[in-house]
Amino acid sequence: GTTATRQAQGLAGRLFQALVGRRPAARERECLSALVIALMDHGLTASTIAARVAASTRASVVDCLAAAYATMSGPLHGAAPVAAHRLIEQVRATDAAASVGAVLRRSETLPGFGHVLYADEDPRAAVVFERLWRLRGTTRLRRTVEQLVEVAASRLGAFPNVDLANAAVMQAVGAPPGAGEVVFQLARTVGVVAHVLEEYAEEPLRWRGRVLDQ
Repeated sequence: GTTATRQAQGLAGRLFQALVGRRPAARERECLSALVIALMDHGLTASTIAARVAASTRASVVDCLAAAYATMSGPLHGAAPVAAHRLIEQVRATDAAASVGAVLRRSETLPGFGHVLYADEDPRAAVVFERLWRLRGTTRLRRTVEQLVEVAASRLGAFPNVDLANAAVMQAVGAPPGAGEVVFQLARTVGVVAHVLEEYAEEPLRWRGRVLDQ
């Protein structure tokens, strides 16, 4: 609703100033706000499950968040925008084909592309990119991202996800490379807390594994 949007924009403004060191322009705040909202919750992700497992033991909210943050620190989860940020920089320094090839020689996955839930483009990424390209001075960045998307589609049949959008926003506003992880963690905290409170109403220890009869 309108109240939630205003709250997200207020959070985005304070977050922007902390990460970038200046007050955001109106469209910059709107762009970061869209990113924060897109990242707040995404169902039973790895970090959400970690928090729910902790909550099922009746651990405190703070301890449940610690479990979630530990899981978010993985390069395939909350730290993924940092790797995507590096990939964008590599494309700018060389070209998309060479950069993608170099990454795929080291890893089976391409940062910022593909998602287990989406066969095509991550809808969250589409929303964030739409607002990002409204910002002045993003023409060169947009060209870089589009070249990267084209190569990823031809080499892997992979579509961009919200991690790539996150990294692109950080590039556009001049935030440091690790800022995307901070934005992810702060935004996702809202959803994680909601999951924790919901888990408290469930049967304790319901996440415990059970040995099945053979």
